Amino acid sequence: MSQRDLIMSLHKLSSKDIFLHAVNSDAWANLKKTQEWAKEIANLMRISRWIFAMLTHEMRTTIDTSNQKKVIRKLIKNNVRLHKNLKILRIVWLKKVAESEKTHSSLIVKIAIKAMTNQLMNVSMLNAYHECACELFKKNCCITQCFRCQKFDHMIRFCRKNQRCVKCADKHHIKKCMTSLNKRYCANCNENHELWRCIYFKWQQQMKQAFEIYRNRSFRYSEALRYNCTFAQFLSFSLSSSSAN
Repeated sequence: MSQRDLIMSLHKLSSKDIFLHAVNSDAWANLKKTQEWAKEIANLMRISRWIFAMLTHEMRTTIDTSNQKKVIRKLIKNNVRLHKNLKILRIVWLKKVAESEKTHSSLIVKIAIKAMTNQLMNVSMLNAYHECACELFKKNCCITQCFRCQKFDHMIRFCRKNQRCVKCADKHHIKKCMTSLNKRYCANCNENHELWRCIYFKWQQQMKQAFEIYRNRSFRYSEALRYNCTFAQFLSFSLSSSSAN
């Protein structure tokens, strides 16, 4: 059986990622061993791994996330006694700390191993001999708004809709808007009023929804991964430039 026969289906997402559904668990294991077959789908395709993100609190803002390798190496060294097999993939600040005067903030730490992520959340992470509490990071707890189409629940880099003006809701940028004050329309509901009036109530709804998700969130990653299909396994892929053929 060729490697192409091990693939059941492909599904492209708006983020340019691709979900590959394998025939069964043995096919999934076989596809993971090599990446040569991925070039048949796209030349610049790379296999991405499972990422388990957690939120680490009270981290010093002196950490420079622009130098990922150096910071990750230092964090692993600080936790070598407490967490021996710690493998950090990436770290990023939850908010922009460069513009703030805070000395401590929350850091998103992405781990490669699920069991290690649960262990860190059960114990803590050490940063310069200081214990930092960790919790599971949920993206749905954050309010996101697109400033291209003015809608919620997605960001501008993932938006495929047309540009909507904040003043008149037409398909142009606000800088090019020549609409008079008495002819303003909302880009969210298309009513005859300014966008900020509708945004206020939308933000109230989004805040309630985010708070409800945060209150009912899980505190650990489950032992068994959930799949959105009836197949045995599926893999996630990432396209750096070209799309799938």
